[in-house]
Amino acid sequence: MPDERAAQLKRARRSATAGGLLAIVLWSAIVALTITTSEALGVFTATGICYLVGGLAVLAWAALNGQVRAPGARYLVGCGICFFANVICFTLALVVAEREQVVQVALVNYLWPTLTLLAAIVLLGERASWLLPLGALVATIGIVIARSVDPSPFLADIWAAPLPYLLALAGAVAWALYTTLGRRWAPEVGVGGVAMLMAACGALLLPFGALVGEDPVWTTGVFGEMAVRTACVAVAQIGWDLAMRRGDLVLVTSASYATPILSTLFTCALLDLPVGGQLIAGAALVAGGAVLCRLSMRPAASPT
Repeated sequence: MPDERAAQLKRARRSATAGGLLAIVLWSAIVALTITTSEALGVFTATGICYLVGGLAVLAWAALNGQVRAPGARYLVGCGICFFANVICFTLALVVAEREQVVQVALVNYLWPTLTLLAAIVLLGERASWLLPLGALVATIGIVIARSVDPSPFLADIWAAPLPYLLALAGAVAWALYTTLGRRWAPEVGVGGVAMLMAACGALLLPFGALVGEDPVWTTGVFGEMAVRTACVAVAQIGWDLAMRRGDLVLVTSASYATPILSTLFTCALLDLPVGGQLIAGAALVAGGAVLCRLSMRPAASPT
C-alpha cells in the first residue's frame, strides 16, 4: 500500500507539472490574439470578459465534477489580491505605455520567473546554489537578445517615463507571490479556487473599460478570437495553478523563461516571418539559463 500511494503521488506530480508546461505553451501561443482582441474591444474590456467568462466556465465544470472546495480565507484574500494585482498592473502598464514601449514593458514583466524562484527560497524553503543568479542572468540576456531590445534606449526610456515599467515590475512581483503563496496556503484545493479568482478579477476589470471610455467593436472574427483566447487562458490558469501547488515548481518556473521565445516563434509561424539568428541565439541562452536555474535548486521536502 505505501508503494502504491507513493506511485499515485508521483503520477499526480508529473501530471501537475505537465499542466504547468502546457500553460507556458498556451500563454505563448495566444500573444497575437491578446493584441488583436485588445485593439478591437479595449484592453480592460477584452481582459475582463476573458477572465470572467473563463472563470465562470471553469467554476461550472468544477462544480459538475465535484472539485469545488472552500479554499480558505488566506487563499482567497492573499492570493486573490496578488492575482488581481498582477492582472491590473500589467494591463495598466500596457494602457499607459507608448506603442514603442510595449515590447520593453513586456520584457520587465518577464522578470517574474526569477522573482518566483526567489520567492520559493524565501517562502517555501527551497534551497539554491550560486548557479541561480548566473542562470537568471543568462536567461534574461537571452530574452533581451531574442526580443531585439537595445539596452541603452531601454534604460533611457525607463528613466524618462518610469510608470509603465514600474507597473510591469509590480505585476511580476504579484505573480511570483501568487504562485508561491498558492502552494503554501492551498495545496489540496481543487480548481474551484483559481476559477473564483478569475471570475472575480474579470468582474472587477470590466468597469475600468467603461471608465476609460473603451468602445468595443464586435465582429464575427473578434468573437471567435475571444472564444479561443478565453479557452486558452482558462486551461492555462488551471494548468499553472495545479503545477504550482502539486507539481515541480522549480522545473516549471525555470521552463517559463522560454515564454517570450515561444511567443515570438508562434508569431513568426502565424505571420510567415523568418526566424533570424538573433532569435536562435537568444533561445539558446534562455535554454541554458533555465537549465542552470533548475540545477541550482533543490526543492523542499513538501509544501508547508
